[in-house]
Amino acid sequence: MNYDVIIVGGGMAGLTSAAYLSKAGYKVLVCEKVKKVGGLVNSFDYKGFTFDGGIRAIENSGIVFPMLRQLGLEIDFVRNIVSIGVENEVVIVDSKDSLEDYKTLLSNAFPENADDIEKIIKEIKRIMKYMDILYGIDNPLFLDLKQDKEYLYKTILPWLFKYLVTIKKITRLNEPVDEYLQNFTRNQALIDMIAQHFFKKTPTFFALSYFSLYLDYMYPKSGTGAVPEKMENFIVDHNGEIKKETEICSVDLEIKQVKDLNGNTYS
Repeated sequence: MNYDVIIVGGGMAGLTSAAYLSKAGYKVLVCEKVKKVGGLVNSFDYKGFTFDGGIRAIENSGIVFPMLRQLGLEIDFVRNIVSIGVENEVVIVDSKDSLEDYKTLLSNAFPENADDIEKIIKEIKRIMKYMDILYGIDNPLFLDLKQDKEYLYKTILPWLFKYLVTIKKITRLNEPVDEYLQNFTRNQALIDMIAQHFFKKTPTFFALSYFSLYLDYMYPKSGTGAVPEKMENFIVDHNGEIKKETEICSVDLEIKQVKDLNGNTYS
């Protein structure tokens, strides 16, 4: 019952931590309170079909695919095409040009606000450029830069300069998107129509970057649950341990010990 590291929760953050720690040679225990790991990234089978129980696509963002490659995990992905509908009109988001189709869709619904919509679309394009820089390359943390110095000097260093400039602009766009859109239109119905795609109070930089994110959606052919399943197998293959249906009820930092609901202790 003694481990180098104990991770409470087998969601994607816990699995990622456990995968890298076990790969590095640490003795790792993951405790998950339900029957499956993965949290909101999960799939289940019903009457011969596979359904996703949480998220319905994987967003790479320059992180997921480099991580899977670094861990040596092979998963077949296909493009996950997103559609946006207003009443009977539907726009398929499969390229940056789809933004013009979205503008037409909004203009058909709100012809009296065509100028406002033009300004909003222009703002979305500006923020999309920020996201292209932010996620424009594979995250350097998942690369062996000692083995690829040319990539370091020719790609990462120029990108880093653009990143530092861009991140300052992004941090100024933290205002909730529904409030920010009031700078472009007074038509609340139009604002609601655009903001319906996002959670309430989503920061502007994230909400208006969705058209970039939509183009980054990928789907594992065997369901989103394929990702945590591969991670789980990797951890076990590297001498890590995963205890499911094991809910932790107390964590004692002084003696470095956790206890589950059944009274078992792990140090």
